[in-house]
Amino acid sequence: MKHEMTIRMDAQGANSMMKTLAAMLRLIVAPLLWLQDYYSACLNDDSEGNSRRTARKLSMKETLQLLHVQVAFLFAVFPVSCPLLLRAVFTAWFVMTLRSVKNI
Repeated sequence: MKHEMTIRMDAQGANSMMKTLAAMLRLIVAPLLWLQDYYSACLNDDSEGNSRRTARKLSMKETLQLLHVQVAFLFAVFPVSCPLLLRAVFTAWFVMTLRSVKNI
């Protein structure tokens, strides 16, 4: 016996689904855009809080790289109880990610 399911969708249903997916994407991207602006502002200010003349906005790739470094740092520094070998792997991961963002 063959069991098949056919799903039919009209144009209105497809449009509604696309609007829902677009709204979900905006919810996911919004915090990343905020981080991008925040990191750009932090990197463009000097130690006294004055903006530099050559201010530039970080790209989304650079923002994700900085976020990657932060996650690697958390795993390297804050594991509560993990074997020494795993802590060494996390520390190596942190060092590798830190080297990758050296020029940002």
